[in-house]
Amino acid sequence: MRKNILNNTFITFILMASMLTACDQNSNLTTKGGPKPPVAVGDAPSQINTNIEDLLAQGNALIQENLPLAQTEIKAEKQETTKDTIDALNKKYKDYITQKSDKKEEASQYGMQTGVFDKLTNTKNKKKYSDDENKSLRNNFYGSLNWDKTTIEDFGKIIAQIETSVFFKGTWPKDLIDAGQIIQEEFDKAINQINSKKDKLDSLSDEKLKELKETIDQIELSKNTWSKFVTDIIKDHKDNKDSIKDNKEKLVYHIKKKYDPGIKPELQKVKDANASIKKILDEI
Repeated sequence: MRKNILNNTFITFILMASMLTACDQNSNLTTKGGPKPPVAVGDAPSQINTNIEDLLAQGNALIQENLPLAQTEIKAEKQETTKDTIDALNKKYKDYITQKSDKKEEASQYGMQTGVFDKLTNTKNKKKYSDDENKSLRNNFYGSLNWDKTTIEDFGKIIAQIETSVFFKGTWPKDLIDAGQIIQEEFDKAINQINSKKDKLDSLSDEKLKELKETIDQIELSKNTWSKFVTDIIKDHKDNKDSIKDNKEKLVYHIKKKYDPGIKPELQKVKDANASIKKILDEI
């Protein structure tokens, strides 16, 4: 194992020195109110001191002899750790590209165009969610669910059901779509930011690289939390849990009690995490 050269040298040296020092201490013990015990032949203090001095000199020489090799191996280990972290970050980008490379939106927008997207307006461009100008918004929503056709369609039907409610139309459907869109958008930003600096990542310290990886992992965790939330809602709906299948009000309240503590905090987390990634990358 690397970095053990100096460790083993020090341990050997310390053990030997400890034994000799113990001998020296024993030779100087006195009994309470009485004379020192007899000193055994070969245990003379002067001889022990000489042995310790010789050992110190030998130990120092041994350390100096092994120091260059130990330093080389420590440096190699650091480089390997750096490479492993950078490789892991690069793999995330490759996986991200692979996942979205062959994905193309269906003409029906996964059955959500008429019942959902046509009825919601993007406040940024004043266009319906179904408009071509909002294709990236829809793709982010699909991406947040890993472009899984069945999941998108099933969740779309639930959102469409809520959109027919007089009380919740235009609000909860928009919140649910925007949640997925925001999480995926922040992940996209983060992964692309890292990739744009891929040739300079090795200039970051190990601590910064570790922080970078942990932060992008946190965004992925938020995305997984969102995906699980959606699949759980779909299952509950199919199982008609708490009679939510045919009751829009109960459906919304069921979603809300899971959304507020489980998803709302994640929306801010991914934004904060992305800001942290930008701050780290701005250093290079």
